[in-house]
Amino acid sequence: MVEPIVQIKNLKKSIGGHEVIKGLNFDVYPGEVLGFLGPNGAGKTTTIRMMVGLISITEGDILIGGHSIKKNFQKAIANIGGIVENPDLYKYLTGWQNLMQYARMVTGVDQERLHHIVKLIGLENAIHKKVKTYSLGMKQRLGLAQALLHNPSVLILDEPTNGLDPAGIQELRDYLRKLAHEENVAVLVSSHLLSEMEMMCDRIAIIQKGELIKIELITELVADKVHFEVSPLEKAQKVLENQFADLDCVIEKHELIVSASKEQIAEISKVFIQEEIQLYGIRKQELSLEQHFLEVTNQKKIG
Repeated sequence: MVEPIVQIKNLKKSIGGHEVIKGLNFDVYPGEVLGFLGPNGAGKTTTIRMMVGLISITEGDILIGGHSIKKNFQKAIANIGGIVENPDLYKYLTGWQNLMQYARMVTGVDQERLHHIVKLIGLENAIHKKVKTYSLGMKQRLGLAQALLHNPSVLILDEPTNGLDPAGIQELRDYLRKLAHEENVAVLVSSHLLSEMEMMCDRIAIIQKGELIKIELITELVADKVHFEVSPLEKAQKVLENQFADLDCVIEKHELIVSASKEQIAEISKVFIQEEIQLYGIRKQELSLEQHFLEVTNQKKIG
């Protein structure tokens, strides 16, 4: 069993006497990209700022690599790399000079590590050019390189796609997944681009009004829903619950709605026939992360 590298324990934050974070509990694991989602004002940035030590914790704790941010701040923060706002870069210096400046502020960064990070984030051809000539995507990658220099086990990013064009967003997605799956870094990323998060993340955590309302594998969140038009409905539901205990099924508008794979659809249909349940039709509904997000936060899509 893989141990979590980040543990959020009953995390609370009050600002001006108002509790904005209300007892969050969740973990982040090595080698995964966890998407941290919520409506505007849900508390995402406040939570992230507590995770990177920019603001204090009112109650509860955050453990990074087993170290408490409240009790052992330096050891906890040493495990973290992050970009909470736009990366701080010297635009009249080259990318390499920027990294050298940052490397002087942390310990244990040698030339080998510098070259490894430059190659990892794909800036070999531009690293000796001045940052003022960089695109937004390249600046974001250089910021990532800075955050990764000290070899952190956790990377935390708040809205890293802001200002990037589609090509830059795709590049960032590819590098973050590479960091997680090849370098075993735990990546927590917040973004309002839900279609991009669907392609980038392994799991999704959704908060609303300072509370965690959902945390699940992305593959389960966006699983296809299958509508079975059957009779009698109640008998069909009981049969499914008895023979497919791992499937979620609900009755809605004279249909039985099931989260099922293509292979399971055939199995379910066969069982219905065996149990003498009339099957009149099957309709598959693909649920995107955006649709699921709007559903669980009870928001209406505009436009």
